[in-house]
Amino acid sequence: MTVRSSQGPRRGGATKAAAILVTAAMGLMAISSPAVADGPAPRPPSASPGSAGPSVIFPGNDGKPHTVTTDARSMMVDGRRLNVFSGEFHYWRLPSPGDWRDVFQKMRASGFNAVSLYFFWGLHSTEPGRFDFTGIKDIDLLLTMAEQEGLYVIARPGPYVNAEISMGGLPAYLTKSGAGSLRSTDPAVLKESLDWIGAFDRIARKHQVADGGGSIVTYQAENELLNEGGDRPAFMKALVTKIKGDGITVPVFHNDYGANGAYVPGSGSAGGNVGLDYYAFDNYPLGFNCSAGRGQVPDMEPRVRALTATSPLFIAEGQGGAFTPWGASFNTDKCADFVDPAFTRQYGVNNLANGVTMFNYYMEYGGTNWGWTGSPSSGFTSYDYGAAVNEDRRLTPKATVQKELGYFQKDFAPISAMVPQAPVPVAVDGGAGTVKSYQRIATEDQAAASVSGNGARFLGFRQSDSNSTAELKYSFPLSLSPRKDVAAASYTTDDTDTAAKTRPTSTWPSKRTASTRPWSTPSRLW
Repeated sequence: MTVRSSQGPRRGGATKAAAILVTAAMGLMAISSPAVADGPAPRPPSASPGSAGPSVIFPGNDGKPHTVTTDARSMMVDGRRLNVFSGEFHYWRLPSPGDWRDVFQKMRASGFNAVSLYFFWGLHSTEPGRFDFTGIKDIDLLLTMAEQEGLYVIARPGPYVNAEISMGGLPAYLTKSGAGSLRSTDPAVLKESLDWIGAFDRIARKHQVADGGGSIVTYQAENELLNEGGDRPAFMKALVTKIKGDGITVPVFHNDYGANGAYVPGSGSAGGNVGLDYYAFDNYPLGFNCSAGRGQVPDMEPRVRALTATSPLFIAEGQGGAFTPWGASFNTDKCADFVDPAFTRQYGVNNLANGVTMFNYYMEYGGTNWGWTGSPSSGFTSYDYGAAVNEDRRLTPKATVQKELGYFQKDFAPISAMVPQAPVPVAVDGGAGTVKSYQRIATEDQAAASVSGNGARFLGFRQSDSNSTAELKYSFPLSLSPRKDVAAASYTTDDTDTAAKTRPTSTWPSKRTASTRPWSTPSRLW
């Protein structure tokens, strides 16, 4: 098959195979219907300005309590696995509540089932103990809109959020506290941090999936607390204790900067016993200098599995663009080219191949730094970020790739419960370079979800040099053996067809001569 990074999704008629069904994810645009709760018609959320009620019914707006849990493979709602596919949105960078819904609708239509929301303490509070949640700061309305538009919410109230905003979201009055660190157990600042969390939680706890009030499905405590030195673990524990004491019943996590191993629940370090429920991390493989060379796309599964064997792989911030610091030699359009559709495709497939079942693009919509809210060190008026939805709220070509990835995950449910298998051997038959292969196989419903009875599986391929633009031809054998014995011959044929072309849905023999541009190709096998 030939894979070209510049092409959009291809469409074609579906072919149902009696033996092996292989679907190229980048051609998959099948629409999966949203789950509808059993029983009486669900109670719609209370109406909000400009709304006629929910556009889709799901556990985030059906008015019923649901159990939210995680294990090593994915998040689950009432025991049903959920692949979380999210994008970041900052409401203060679009200070027009009537337009928040527009972004949410664009996200839902682009294949997302979740939105991640930072909450800006310094925007809501200009003096200790007083908080403003009205007008463009109405987060109750924000959360209601998200649930009405069928999006789960990843709530991220800090206290510190970074986000390239003034003081990382902390209020300016903290600088008068005299504390050596504004993120510490120093009584002068800890009380204010807990007061902010309490004010936020009074609204957030009414919007939880677990209680039937809304679509908050998980909650982040603090952000990128770089290490576990000094009183930082005690500070984190105080925050988590407050969060759970306020009635937050969905799972709580921390976003670990660069997957450095800080605050891993159950670890033997000081941060392993602060009350967090599971582990998450951020990942920006290309870097942030949009006029420099790009970094390599990494395989994160081995690294994360060395840290935790109990948490799902959750990239709480994955590269969706890059910011444009004051005085930089590049602008937002350069960052859109730097983090382009071809990278987005390869990065997305590579994450699926590494077992990432919870993912959030930072950013999905960047917006504008209004009223001196941007950090002078890393942002100016525009916060377009080169994101898939640009500052004018227009969809860019990158959004098309995201839609392909999102709809693939909706259509291919077994991917939420897969484990890695030995990669299939790949022979490069033409061109200069090497090809990496990935293989995953389902651990649940093997017989029901596959013709072989051994479980649905996922195959992914990409060039080892993720920045190469060479075209390669490669071939590989295909064996549908059981999960514990992948190398054994089973359901194997060898029917090389060098004339075969990629279709959105097609049957493949076990060996195929193919060519690839630098980006990835995923497949599903039933």
